[in-house]
Amino acid sequence: MDKNADLQFLVDKYKELEPTVTPFNDPDPFQEFTYPSIIFAKLAISDYLAQPLAKLSPEQMAFINALLTETLNKKVIIDLSLFG
Repeated sequence: MDKNADLQFLVDKYKELEPTVTPFNDPDPFQEFTYPSIIFAKLAISDYLAQPLAKLSPEQMAFINALLTETLNKKVIIDLSLFG
């Protein structure tokens, strides 16, 4: 390759290019640990309970709303005795 001018030109051209490194800014990029929003968390709770949230008592809904304003962590939400 050293003697072929065409190939040497290509080798020199691509030596200058360096890959860009972009670190993840999101600690949970694939949403494995938290729900993306309160709406998605409520949908998951409804699916877990196998009933619409509208059928829950006002106290249960108040508890869910208070919980979801504090955290969207999937494990915390599902592990609570209300859902287990």
